[in-house]
Amino acid sequence: MFRRVATASLAMLLLAVPSQSLAASEGESGQDNGAPGAEVTEGTEEAAASESGAAVSAQAAEEEPAGKLSGRVFFDWYGMVSNHRDDVEGQTGFWFRRIYLTYDRKLGGGLDARLRFEMNSAGNFTSGGKMNTFVKDAWVRWRGDQTSVIVGMSGTPTWGLVEPFWGYRAVEKTPLDLQKWGSSRDIGIAVKGSLGADKKIRYHVMGGNGNSTNAETSRGKAVYGSLAFDVSDDLVVEVLAEYNQINENKSRANYQVFGGYDTGTTRVGLQYVHQTTDETGKDKRESDLMSVFWVQKLSEKFKLLLRGDRMFEPNPDGNKIQYLPFDPTARAFFVLAGVDFDYGHNVHVIPNVEYISYRAVDSSEDPRDDLVVRVTFFWRF
Repeated sequence: MFRRVATASLAMLLLAVPSQSLAASEGESGQDNGAPGAEVTEGTEEAAASESGAAVSAQAAEEEPAGKLSGRVFFDWYGMVSNHRDDVEGQTGFWFRRIYLTYDRKLGGGLDARLRFEMNSAGNFTSGGKMNTFVKDAWVRWRGDQTSVIVGMSGTPTWGLVEPFWGYRAVEKTPLDLQKWGSSRDIGIAVKGSLGADKKIRYHVMGGNGNSTNAETSRGKAVYGSLAFDVSDDLVVEVLAEYNQINENKSRANYQVFGGYDTGTTRVGLQYVHQTTDETGKDKRESDLMSVFWVQKLSEKFKLLLRGDRMFEPNPDGNKIQYLPFDPTARAFFVLAGVDFDYGHNVHVIPNVEYISYRAVDSSEDPRDDLVVRVTFFWRF
């Protein structure tokens, strides 16, 4: 039943896309989604080999194919000053949280492709094995004037705008990503583009397996849709909805509203998400999350970053979160503060602190607060 509904829904969304196509800018391709002043540091983008952000002209589509190899690295020194888990408190060390190796290639005829590999540490404080390596992106894209069609493993709309607007994936994931409320990738077909001559309205719809970068294992599928509107040169607003039939017994839906304001010197974002989870034999779980962040340019070399996330209900999967496990039995308030030093030559040094305060949902004692200090090194090539 869900397969037919998902297929019909996706077909209706595709039919709603304007038949005229225009050149997808770098923002429309997912790198910054047109967000003003977005500072991309992770790569949910389905960007072409060029990073100029200029629109792809008909002449460019006929150019000889060209390839580009690039990479990004997130490396930390960390110290767990305090933690609700005894086995984590007092831990110190170094780790590579993420390494990306990406190959982009123009194919001609309005087509381009990407292959990206990700390597990461287990981040669970118990596994001592080597870093994991897997395919993160594997897609081919057709780009017209105002519409792009992407086939393969590509970025979902879930935090496609929020993450580049936040701009500090190298320091911490966006709230939905951190809490494991969704996935940045899926295998399927996506359509992205803009509406109107001024391109102030942008959309991203997708139908996929709903199993992230993993192989398909169930009959269930996922559908995603987002709509963003540039209210002004400084202000963008986005609404998003997605439904994932995880398996025959479990489904999840997310509903999100995001607003971002960017003057070039000051960047502020506000996000609210409501999630419902249905699982056979269990009561429906309703969860809410709110996040606000502020990035302030202090000078050409330094920026201040502050963020606060409020979990209104406990996250039962909290202890599975990599690098920063949350207590799964209590409501949480997460705070992040850091300073970004831009060394130049695509190298950043970012001292930062993360603190989590817990509140028990009943009369039991509050879990011990978490406090981690880190120095994050980010470089790209």
